[in-house]
Amino acid sequence: MFRKCQLKSAPLLLLAGAFGILFSATCPAQTRTEAAPAGEEVHVDKIELLDLQTDRIGFAVTPSIIPSQQVRIMTVTFYGMRINGIPVFVPPVSEEIELHPGVRASLRRPMQFTIYFRDLTSLQPLIDLVKGGRIKVEGNAILEAKLDLLPSILLMKKTAHAPIRIDADLPLDIPGGSLVRDQTLKALSVAEAGRSILSKSLLYLLGTDETQKRLQDRFGRSVFFAVARYEMTDSNHNRYPVEKMGVAFRATDRQVVTTREMVEPWRFDSAIALKLKRGELTMVKDSFDLLLWPAGSTYTRLNGQPIEGNAVSLKKHDFRLAPGVAETERMVATENGTRATLVSTAPRASASNLAVLEFATSPKSGPPMVAVGDTKIEAGGYRALVAFRFSAGSYTQAVEPEIVRLSARVVEGRLVFDDPIDSSALGSPVLSDDGLVGILQDETSAISYANAAPKLKLNAK
Repeated sequence: MFRKCQLKSAPLLLLAGAFGILFSATCPAQTRTEAAPAGEEVHVDKIELLDLQTDRIGFAVTPSIIPSQQVRIMTVTFYGMRINGIPVFVPPVSEEIELHPGVRASLRRPMQFTIYFRDLTSLQPLIDLVKGGRIKVEGNAILEAKLDLLPSILLMKKTAHAPIRIDADLPLDIPGGSLVRDQTLKALSVAEAGRSILSKSLLYLLGTDETQKRLQDRFGRSVFFAVARYEMTDSNHNRYPVEKMGVAFRATDRQVVTTREMVEPWRFDSAIALKLKRGELTMVKDSFDLLLWPAGSTYTRLNGQPIEGNAVSLKKHDFRLAPGVAETERMVATENGTRATLVSTAPRASASNLAVLEFATSPKSGPPMVAVGDTKIEAGGYRALVAFRFSAGSYTQAVEPEIVRLSARVVEGRLVFDDPIDSSALGSPVLSDDGLVGILQDETSAISYANAAPKLKLNAK
């Protein structure tokens, strides 16, 4: 299958080598990418009880990777994860690991995740889990790799989005042995006996399939899989198709909201800004398009080719972009630690990183996802939030957003997440028990809707 190069924001200090599809190499004009072959494996080596509090239980999971060829892993993202059937959010792990063909390597830091008691109809599954001493771990992993490629294609390699299935059944390791196991069982049993009737708030019982389906039916249908496309060319006239993927959502009857980054992705990336500033790359005129696939539609055919007929697009004049300009900041970018250059980029965590797409008629999607009540935010933070993401990226087939559970502190009008989330959720609405409270702009935070509303200036209708 053939796909366009997908570029992800690079750090300020550009690294020697290129970000590439895991265990593959090519470019410039089109990149052939395949799902990770059977030789690439992700295993779960160990899972242990990490923490038990009055309202939650925490676990640590140690995964390992067996590659088919030498590669340096940068980030591992997990999605669709379930522990003994309970849906859980496992934050992405970012660390550089040198992998060698056929040699098992473990992450230096274990993955950590938490199950909140308020998300379950009963604590009995957790009691059974601890008592039985075994855990079944299911889900998917996406590995992002850094490959050494020719300098001429340093920048324009695609970040890996090849899902690898995880399916493991292993013993639960409890530090402290049987004594701590007995204490944990007693604490869980007491907590189960003392549970009061849960109020049926918006996000109650998040760890159940019923609530997941309820949220999908009520809000997930209003979410779009957004794909920004444009082309760049170098001095040798090689063309580089680039894609960026994210989330958009219907905010009013004829208005859809996403991030400004989906409209001008090149302005938010220091790597591209550096290449443009030096004249090593130039934008191809009129190459930009923004496409939106509504929830419930099909993104790709069996051969991996996107079905553009299922999307609405800017080029087809299905919608127009409301006026707006992203603010800029100056920073020093360098490649291989040499030739420092002052470049201008747009910050993600900003009220200017918002965009409104206006339709002449109501788009085919779920109902508008308007804020419930006033737009005030909870100064004490949020114990339960949800966002939507399309973690499989270009490997997405059916447009069905995954629901992710988050918690956040409020810092200077922003929702700062306790755990990071991957970039496939950028542009997602953030919901609390009261409804829409934020818009996700980077991996660690969302702008509060209270701060976003004056900038968006949405129609009341």
